[in-house]
Amino acid sequence: MWVFTNRAFISIAYCRENPDMRLVRAREAVAIKELFPEAEIVKDAQGDYRFYAVIPAIHVASTLSKYIFDMKYASMKSAIPKKKKRYHDACMSVWAAMYEMQE
Repeated sequence: MWVFTNRAFISIAYCRENPDMRLVRAREAVAIKELFPEAEIVKDAQGDYRFYAVIPAIHVASTLSKYIFDMKYASMKSAIPKKKKRYHDACMSVWAAMYEMQE
C-alpha cells in the first residue's frame, strides 16, 4: 500500500515473518519518522526502498487513523510544506499521472 501524506510518502507491506507486523518502507528515513517517530529504522542499501521499519500492524493502523481524524487541510497539494519542494514536485507528478487515468 502506498500512502502519501502532506509530509511523507511510505509504502506499507505485509511482513511474511510475522503476520502481526508490517514493513513500513520509504525512500528517505525522515518519511518513516514523520509518522512513526519511535520506529527503529533499518538502512538497506540493496533494497527497492532504502529504509524500512518493522512495526506492529495495529500501531500502523491506529497511527494512520489518527492522522486522518486530525487532518486540517482540504487540499493535500497546498498543505505540503514549502520547504519540501522536491516532495511537492514528486507528489504533483503522481497526481498528474493519476489524473491521466481519469475518464
